[in-house]
Amino acid sequence: MCENQMKWLLISIAVFPAVLNAAVYKCKADGETVYQASPCAKGGEEIRVRSTPASVPARRIDDRGNDRPEPGGTKTTRHSERAYLAQLEIDKKNHEIDKHNKNIKRYRRMMRSELAALKRKKGYARNNLAGATWEQSISTEMRAVTEKYQQMIDSEKYDIDALKDEIKELRKQL
Repeated sequence: MCENQMKWLLISIAVFPAVLNAAVYKCKADGETVYQASPCAKGGEEIRVRSTPASVPARRIDDRGNDRPEPGGTKTTRHSERAYLAQLEIDKKNHEIDKHNKNIKRYRRMMRSELAALKRKKGYARNNLAGATWEQSISTEMRAVTEKYQQMIDSEKYDIDALKDEIKELRKQL
């Protein structure tokens, strides 16, 4: 039996509740493994498919390996689903906050690098009027670099504050 047929068999078992109380038989035919609803002609293995009662919500494993409720189900399950979705949204927002914090660190590192280059450049100024004028222009450039990066950092901090406010609202849903 090909992989695609196996998937369809498993999907049909999951979709049709009447089938859930039946057995599935794993048989060997012409050197291939075959799954069927009737017993095998020679030997074979019976696979019992157990269904969960309707009052017990189905579960799924998320990408972190945590057991999570399936959507739908009882009122408790629906409440759990809303809480689960709110928690997912909180996790996404925390991830975004982490990105913004990394950007802030990167901007600070870039600013220090540019300021260090300008400071080295400033050290070459001579002790005369031309050197003083050049040193003053470098100081102006250093202020501009600082303001540029500070604006970028402030923008990231503003975004972080907005995300934190959204997280507070989502936590109220938990």
